[in-house]
Amino acid sequence: MTDFLRLPSWEVQVVHESAAGYRVDATYTGQPTCCIKCGADDELYRHGTITQAINDTTHSGKPVVIDWARQRYRCRACGSTFLQPSPDINDRHLMTVRLVQHIEKGGLRRTYVAVAEEVGVSEGTVRNVFRAYAERMEADHVFEAPEVLGIDELHIRGRARCILTNIKDKVILDFLEDRTKDVVYRALLRLEQRERVQIVAMDMYRPYLTVQKAVFPKAIAVVDKFHIQRMASQSLDSLRKLVGKGVSRRRGAYIKRNRYVLLARPGTLTDAQKFLLDEWLTEIPALRSAYDLKEQFYDIWEVKGVTAAKKALYAWREAVQSANQTHLFKPLLTASANWEPEILNFFATAGVTNAFTEAMNRTLRDVDRAGRGYSFEALRVKALFSHGVVTKRRPARLGLERRDVSGMMAYRANTMGLRLPPMEMAVSLGIPLSTFAKALKERLT
Repeated sequence: MTDFLRLPSWEVQVVHESAAGYRVDATYTGQPTCCIKCGADDELYRHGTITQAINDTTHSGKPVVIDWARQRYRCRACGSTFLQPSPDINDRHLMTVRLVQHIEKGGLRRTYVAVAEEVGVSEGTVRNVFRAYAERMEADHVFEAPEVLGIDELHIRGRARCILTNIKDKVILDFLEDRTKDVVYRALLRLEQRERVQIVAMDMYRPYLTVQKAVFPKAIAVVDKFHIQRMASQSLDSLRKLVGKGVSRRRGAYIKRNRYVLLARPGTLTDAQKFLLDEWLTEIPALRSAYDLKEQFYDIWEVKGVTAAKKALYAWREAVQSANQTHLFKPLLTASANWEPEILNFFATAGVTNAFTEAMNRTLRDVDRAGRGYSFEALRVKALFSHGVVTKRRPARLGLERRDVSGMMAYRANTMGLRLPPMEMAVSLGIPLSTFAKALKERLT
């Protein structure tokens, strides 16, 4: 009976079993040797006991609660009182350390409600334990700011979530619950060496640009070409829907099934698809006009240099007006005017794009199909921190030497003028895309 808890230095007096679980009356035999407040030796005396309910891991499939007769102490030197410490107990959550670890692991793969029902605590308690775990993991993983930063978004659980990427090394820096200005701003401030950022590729979302100017004022903002090009395809597709309503239901369904031939670039079509495209464009002159304007817009990104790109953009706008298609392409016309400097910056930065995050689409559809009940917080921790990060060695800063400062390794100026040996330092780059995708799938399987 005394080994019921299987914890060293714990003595079990009584075990009460019921349908709800076990209640264990126990004491801890370990005693403090000095005051934990002032450090004085041999100045402690016992100052009564209190009984605390401590949740523990299950036994025989039932929840366990330890009723700990916990000793109180008072220090003669400083007059302070404190409770008997134990390395087996997490005082923040009033549960054993092993139960905290069990909840942390369980929260990565199961819902908070399922974990709470298993161990006999409330769903709120599980949430608080996991939130503390998430904060600890986040504090332990601080990534270095990249030269080329991507600010994009992914849709999970019906909401847009911001994702920060290192475009050059193709790794993910962070996965945020929201895309509001404050959330993105705080996340970017956590990056180390923010002065390294030279280019920021983003969606056409004004808060992203506002945050970029505040955090990286010297960086060049670039609109990701795939976001602006997609608007041309969406304009054409809106016309395709109108055409579908004006023909028979069977014909409209056929056009919808094969809409890819309209939205794709001609070079990616098969011979059969090209034949079908020619047939549609011949039959429907309005579709021909809109299709040609869509292709003309895509062709802007084939030119070289800012001047040529600006000329091509202005020519496309004139072509839209000449074809009387302003109403169809109005959203794109507005966006291209409001974001013209950032769009043209694409041609001044050797074509920076955040396209590699598009590979997440299939994974995210799997996540959404898995159903509700899973915490985004748990999903984020699982995806970002459970499979490791990419690191690489980089030379230490010139003119600095590494010294132990207050128990922490840090750099300070080499004021002695000595020739220092070459040194390297490990920097955290981010999460590989394949690792991120794998973690998202594992979280819900």
